[in-house]
Amino acid sequence: MPSVLYIYDVKKGRQRDPRRTMFNKELFGYKYKWLTKDGEKRRFKTGLLQRYKAERIGDSAISVSLEYSSFFDELFKIYSDVITVRKFVIEKEVLL
Repeated sequence: MPSVLYIYDVKKGRQRDPRRTMFNKELFGYKYKWLTKDGEKRRFKTGLLQRYKAERIGDSAISVSLEYSSFFDELFKIYSDVITVRKFVIEKEVLL
């Protein structure tokens, strides 16, 4: 089945931008905690990678099934002021 390869990077001067952090949280998910009467509770909020079973290839590359690529396109469009992205359609993988 065809897949999509996204290669992305943070734009120059935006490394400390709070929107970069929000992008990473939406993509990879994050842990959060809160206090209750019984003590501290912890949860993990899933990101797009977990929800759509995408694969992280490297530091700034992910592989996504073609059927779920529209969700990732939307995410990259929302954060286009902070993130640059290149998108490739992979027809088949050649194993060595």
